[in-house]
Amino acid sequence: MKLREAAPAFVGRHVIPRYRGYMQGQALKLLGLKGSGGHGRRGGAGRQELIQEHGFDTKYAMHCARLGFQCRELLTTGKLTLPIQHDYADWLRELRGGHVSFGEWWETVLDLDATLEAMESDESLPIGPDKGAIESLSVNIHLSIWESQEARRRTGPG
Repeated sequence: MKLREAAPAFVGRHVIPRYRGYMQGQALKLLGLKGSGGHGRRGGAGRQELIQEHGFDTKYAMHCARLGFQCRELLTTGKLTLPIQHDYADWLRELRGGHVSFGEWWETVLDLDATLEAMESDESLPIGPDKGAIESLSVNIHLSIWESQEARRRTGPG
């Protein structure tokens, strides 16, 4: 089993608090409610040109929403597609370009947060990583390397 094929074995509900926490922290910073530098609508050290043009730091807002979308994708598909190519990719680009209102962004982030919160108790999703599959992958990789090294040792340099 190759590492990419084993990706779903690493995925579980254990990732949700990390994604949610990062997403919520970024939202609070954008709102000017957390942190001192800030990317908020109320000024701070954010991208002033974006704040002046759109009323908020649209790049920071995009990254905040991206976290929620990617967590949802990871849990429902077992992997992340990079670069982002799903239905939400265009929306994120529109947000980054200032074509999504602050209110629509905020509602989307709240919806994503509620979805992730519900997924935390969704028993159809694994609670954590599949440690048996990961251990098996690790053993197989090590055995393959050792067998390759042994074969080279027997046949001599190349």
